Amino acid sequence: MSDRATGANEAPPLADRLHDVVDGLAERDGLLLALDFDGTLAPITDRPDEAAIAPAAAEAIDRLTDVDEVRVPVVSGRQLADLRERVDADAYAGNHGLELRVGGETHVAPEAETARDALAEAVDAVEERVADVDGAVVERKGVTATVHYRTADAGDVPRVEEAVREAAGDRDDLRVTEGKAILEIRPDVDWDKGAAVERLTDDLVPDGEDWLRVYVGDDRTDEDAFATLSDGLGVKVGGGTTRADVRVDDPEAAAAFLTWLADHGATFLRRDPDDGPVPR
Repeated sequence: MSDRATGANEAPPLADRLHDVVDGLAERDGLLLALDFDGTLAPITDRPDEAAIAPAAAEAIDRLTDVDEVRVPVVSGRQLADLRERVDADAYAGNHGLELRVGGETHVAPEAETARDALAEAVDAVEERVADVDGAVVERKGVTATVHYRTADAGDVPRVEEAVREAAGDRDDLRVTEGKAILEIRPDVDWDKGAAVERLTDDLVPDGEDWLRVYVGDDRTDEDAFATLSDGLGVKVGGGTTRADVRVDDPEAAAAFLTWLADHGATFLRRDPDDGPVPR
């Protein structure tokens, strides 16, 4: 719903642009609602295994997945198996889309499989170097790994960053990316959450139909997804510059938006002109 060629900016509050959502739904055959998990559906926690979806968000997703003209995939840096245990959705993109689960079938990017040994070697090296750093947690996720330092002392963070970059940054088959108090080690594959959203669009939207695409996320990795939505709506959760169209304050506000969509969203899809003007 906006021109993202200008790059990141301060997006307005969603409440100021809710009419755009209504207009977009009224012109489309369906809704593809792609959602990040941590920081979006679930509040950020000190330890990744403690994260839990907000009950209001879970209820809204459950209602939305019952609507024929709506599909709800979850797109996350979490491992696919972990993600499926935490949220019920129509489809999943785990490890930023390197693992996909659609229609009961799982697909892992071949390049990610090839890099497993290199990834394991790099993670072994990182674990050895940060073993005595309190608050540094190395999370192995199959085809990627995440090093968390949210609870580490600020003085130890450069040491953690150096360990990760020296173990993986100079390898041709791996790359390091940044998130909120994390560093991620991934296969050096041309794939991100934006590519995952495009793939999910192909898999979930019926041929010949025009669906509104909405993506809700909070982190740097979600910016790749926002950038793909030339005719959709990006919703940033939290502060900071973004390529999203609008923002909400926190996961609680994101859940409120999902509840609004569950209550009203599907009723706006392809409204008959005889129904009168679109409600505001």
